[in-house]
Amino acid sequence: MANVLGFYVISILIVGLIVPNGSDRLLGASTSNTSASPFVLAITYAGVKGLPSVFNAVITISVMSVANSCTYGSTRTMQALAQGGMGSKWLAWVDKKGRPVWPIVIQMCFGLLAFINEAETGSTVFTWLLSLTGLSSFFVSDDPGKSSYIH
Repeated sequence: MANVLGFYVISILIVGLIVPNGSDRLLGASTSNTSASPFVLAITYAGVKGLPSVFNAVITISVMSVANSCTYGSTRTMQALAQGGMGSKWLAWVDKKGRPVWPIVIQMCFGLLAFINEAETGSTVFTWLLSLTGLSSFFVSDDPGKSSYIH
């Protein structure tokens, strides 16, 4: 715990010392501009060539890893709920290799909701989805012993 906390505190301290607080690239960045990440800016200001691209690649791979883990966890949870009688029976079906096919299809369809953000009113829809997600946490985390089912 102390190692992780020390790592984060020290890395933030170093970034804070390298990146000026009035940097135009930091303050005027849009949300989709990855070159305005404080860590990427610190690497750029330090003069290390090529490392900002490597850092962005590491972040991209990490995001893909989280998406893969969430896909695995959510599909197995849906399948376990169905096996336990708490979901539709067709969700419990697995193929010859042990993959819960219908939960994977459902989870991938929810993943496609990310493309809504490309529409003109995408930010409004995204805000609604984010609010619904936050609201659901009140119901799920109220009493984990009663409301969650893990196989």
